[in-house]
Amino acid sequence: MSTSQIHAQEELQLIDKIIGVVGNEIILLSDHSVQKSELISRGMGTGEELKCTVMENLLFEKLLLNQARLDSIEIPEESVEIELEQRIGYFTQQLGGPDQLEQFYGKSTEQIKQDFRELLKDQMLTQRMQQRLSSEVYITPADIEEFYNKIPEDSIPLIGSEVEIAHIVKKPEPSKEEKRRAEERLNQLRKDIVGGKDFAVMASLYSDDKGSAVQGGSLGLARKGTMVGEFEAMAFAIEEGEVSPVFETEFGYHIMQLIERRGETFESRHILIKPKISPEDIQTAISDLDSISVLIQTDSISFGDAAKRNSDDEDSKFSNGVILNPSNRSVRFAVQDIDPQIFFVIDKLEVGEHSEPVLMQYPDGSQAYRILKLVNRTEPHKANLVDDYQLIQEMARNSISQNSLYDWVNSTVKRTYIRVEDEYSSCEFEHGWVQEEN
Repeated sequence: MSTSQIHAQEELQLIDKIIGVVGNEIILLSDHSVQKSELISRGMGTGEELKCTVMENLLFEKLLLNQARLDSIEIPEESVEIELEQRIGYFTQQLGGPDQLEQFYGKSTEQIKQDFRELLKDQMLTQRMQQRLSSEVYITPADIEEFYNKIPEDSIPLIGSEVEIAHIVKKPEPSKEEKRRAEERLNQLRKDIVGGKDFAVMASLYSDDKGSAVQGGSLGLARKGTMVGEFEAMAFAIEEGEVSPVFETEFGYHIMQLIERRGETFESRHILIKPKISPEDIQTAISDLDSISVLIQTDSISFGDAAKRNSDDEDSKFSNGVILNPSNRSVRFAVQDIDPQIFFVIDKLEVGEHSEPVLMQYPDGSQAYRILKLVNRTEPHKANLVDDYQLIQEMARNSISQNSLYDWVNSTVKRTYIRVEDEYSSCEFEHGWVQEEN
């Protein structure tokens, strides 16, 4: 569900009708028009070209949805609400704020949520059913080898140069005086709010969390286990409507207002104040890394042990400092995909060497320093089972999953009532959606 899809749906001036039936699920002409408009807007074809493609997509989605209901798959209401809040939050940010969202749709936020709730739940059921089918696919090392051996020689993927990288990160630590200043600032804001000032207004004016500040500090619905520990502990310690005392997390100092708590989920807003980092704090972090570098160079400690003892990066410190590729969770990065701030450092290193301290930037704008190590570098080559096993394993899994899903659709279509409007009966579908009447 995207803003362009929903906008297209709002703009359609159609006399709606049923153009397909799959089990107990119906396909409306408006469903088809919205999806087709979305694909056209992406430049993926013309209306006539997409007519049959979109219809088959919808038939497939409804087949999954119908089977999900038959199998009694359920999506907890809490999960639907969390996903709905995230979608509405995204739309709100894209459109410039809550007022712009309501103006765009000509409805209140609550009405917009009501319109989207069932649609979103059906989407989540469809996804859950497809995930269940994929999870039932098992793959063995013999399957992987067989898959690889069947790839024609001229179709074996060419792998460009790849690198494995490790790092040791030091985040500059603000001084005690600066931490005290941030805490005092929040205590004053809390006093003003308890005294009658609006929490949302104060968040929009003063919070250092710019992403939530535009929403009045709102973080939407969150499930227990998705926020940092200190934040969640506070959310379950205060009452609805209450403003928390000042508390600290890895992001800085906060005050929170609990809006609502339901079971394992809660909705809150917060104000974040980040202690400022001084040039002296930065120099301390760099000096620490310089000292670590000397110990590594003199073989007093290994890079991996130094990472475990000293790195501030929780994701890598216990794996010898090795950085995981976020796109595939492997330890390898294609050279062309490396962040430029990393590439220009490691490009000058030999395998096994590490850099001097260099600046790194986090997505939230905060900064740290690190030393980078080039663990390994591969030359361009054809994929093989020794050097590229993980890649080939994933290719084999995808191929087997697709074949399994294809077979499932064909067998399920045969035992499911399906009706397709005559206008689409001449389409050259991949599956046998058009059933002969007895």
